[in-house]
Amino acid sequence: MNKRKSQIDQDDGQSKRIRTDDTSGCTNKNKTLSTRIRKLPPPMPSSRTASGRASSVATTSAAKRTNVINVSRKKSAINYIRRIKSLVLELGATKIILNTLSAAIPFTLQLIPMIRKHLGNSTNAIRFLLRTRTVDVIDEVLPTDKEADIEMHQRSQSALRVVMLVGERREGEQGDSDQDGNQDEQQQPQPHPHAHPQSHPTKPKNRGVKRRLKDERKREQKRAENEAYNETNK
Repeated sequence: MNKRKSQIDQDDGQSKRIRTDDTSGCTNKNKTLSTRIRKLPPPMPSSRTASGRASSVATTSAAKRTNVINVSRKKSAINYIRRIKSLVLELGATKIILNTLSAAIPFTLQLIPMIRKHLGNSTNAIRFLLRTRTVDVIDEVLPTDKEADIEMHQRSQSALRVVMLVGERREGEQGDSDQDGNQDEQQQPQPHPHAHPQSHPTKPKNRGVKRRLKDERKREQKRAENEAYNETNK
């Protein structure tokens, strides 16, 4: 009895599967056709728009820069660390730029403490400047039907630019500026466009205090010169 019941259930399941796979009642045959998506290479870091060209065409049009590294998850972290270490110690590079897109951004952020660990004792100081932005990439939708045309779909991806600076920071050094003229660090505040322009420059405050300090410095300088002169004459 149980065997007969299991055979009936099995036959019912097969009939259900056959009915779901049947496409005879489908009015639009294109719905049953599958499509393939081909992701085109992203634009170069200097461009913000999608070009749709191959990466080889984009790189051969301009000279390659050794200090610019495009980070992806295809390579291991130790390969990038060795490359950065050779640029800093062998070639003496003081500025290295790391560019990465969407899925590789967490991997790039993990490289920062590893770079500090490997180059901490070899250099005086290492600083990292981070800048995020959005880039447009293009995907080609390739249908299996030969009569259908190839469609182009555009989407946005998040991008990260890491500027690695090696060496001590100099006085008056500002943030690094990229090829688009944007600074990685915070820009200085600009005056309000509706603010009234000053007709005359404001006088510095505590002018008397500055004069007294200047006179005291001159006296100390003369006193030191006199003492040095007396010691040489003895």
